[in-house]
Amino acid sequence: MATSKEYAYFVKGNKFAIVEKDFTFSSGLNYVPDGSNDLDDIGGVGSILWKSPIETIDDGIEIEYVYSPEWIYTNSSTGVTINGFESDSGYLKLTADSGLTDIPYIVIRNSEKWNGLHKIRTYTSATAITLETRYAGGSVSDSDSTADIFTVKQDIIALTDEDFDLDITRYQANAVVNYVKARYAEDTGQVDLKEYFMREFRRMVEKHASGKKIGPYRAQGYNLFK
Repeated sequence: MATSKEYAYFVKGNKFAIVEKDFTFSSGLNYVPDGSNDLDDIGGVGSILWKSPIETIDDGIEIEYVYSPEWIYTNSSTGVTINGFESDSGYLKLTADSGLTDIPYIVIRNSEKWNGLHKIRTYTSATAITLETRYAGGSVSDSDSTADIFTVKQDIIALTDEDFDLDITRYQANAVVNYVKARYAEDTGQVDLKEYFMREFRRMVEKHASGKKIGPYRAQGYNLFK
């Protein structure tokens, strides 16, 4: 008999997770009911609850398009591992074994609190840089069991002026053009023309959004081998 499976996903900040609906009434996903908590009384010992899957899925999820308006990568460098940080006159100073370069901007990845684009304030050496990011805490190193050790990407170009080459789609480009035309029409008192371009702006935005999503967010499948 086929086993019904239903999956979904959720996004929280920069975290993305896959969850599975638990249809098991006796011993659910990652959970064995023992009468010790409230889950045992919900829908029949923990059934119909969204939980993390426990089996390996060979064909997972494909993210078709990810866009950041503040910076773009220039190559596929794996980045530099940061093994510590401290306060440098009120600014965040990062240390590494080697590999840090004298460039204007970096992008921090895999951090609990520093993720994103940062501007370099002072380049000391290949093992130390100070950012324009404010930090007044204590020193942290990879020897600390609670250390927030992360990586930095240095192969990026940051958005600084109108010469930045935005990686946008044709729909997004048309939306920007229509928005600018609408504002010009509004400044000259042409209300009807302004409303026309705003309609076109919204239409292009909707076309771009609909082009990124095919079908429902939830998917239900059947394992024919069970």
